[in-house]
Amino acid sequence: MMLKLIIWDWNGTLLNDVDYCVAVMNKVLEKYKLNSIDVDFYRKVFTFPVEKYYQKLGFDFSVNSFQKVGLEFIDIYNKNIASCTLYRNAIETLSAISSLAIKQVIISAREHDSLLEDIESQNIAHYFDSVVGISDNYASGKLHLFDKVIADYGFSAKEIMLIGDTIHDCEIAEKLNIRFVHFEKGHQNSRHFDSCLNIESIDDLAQIKDIISS
Repeated sequence: MMLKLIIWDWNGTLLNDVDYCVAVMNKVLEKYKLNSIDVDFYRKVFTFPVEKYYQKLGFDFSVNSFQKVGLEFIDIYNKNIASCTLYRNAIETLSAISSLAIKQVIISAREHDSLLEDIESQNIAHYFDSVVGISDNYASGKLHLFDKVIADYGFSAKEIMLIGDTIHDCEIAEKLNIRFVHFEKGHQNSRHFDSCLNIESIDDLAQIKDIISS
């Protein structure tokens, strides 16, 4: 059956913000006198819900709440997020998909208004039929956003593909029985995906064109 809808994750899939997230988190860790991290360690421990990731870094929520430290991270993150760029071949891939009349949507665990600002700053909003983010800054997950989006388009599961970089994306795809493509350069490394079934992996967004045509 022909592919009719691609659902993109944003952070770590289209937007290359992995190094930036590590730099921002290290500022927060320094404030709380916790050990700094590097990108390799980050990609091993980052997870959803994000609260668990903070605990792995040593935050004690009985002393400082997740809401407090989480907002401190977001405040620093938002100050210079415009410095982040899209991954290589992102625009070329989005353009190629659009030329095939395949609809494209972003569903993200980023707060909705901030997500819209991010996408506008990258000058790619015109590629997407809709952009959907969460209602707060705590990145608890985004499964609840998918039902309405999929219902609005009315496509069958076989006509939909999800492209993302985390195990949360994979779990959503499996729950909804839609095709999943893992982008390997994002926020989680391959060790997180051992339990995923029927996973397709890429390390360059240009490979999406080959997957669509296969």
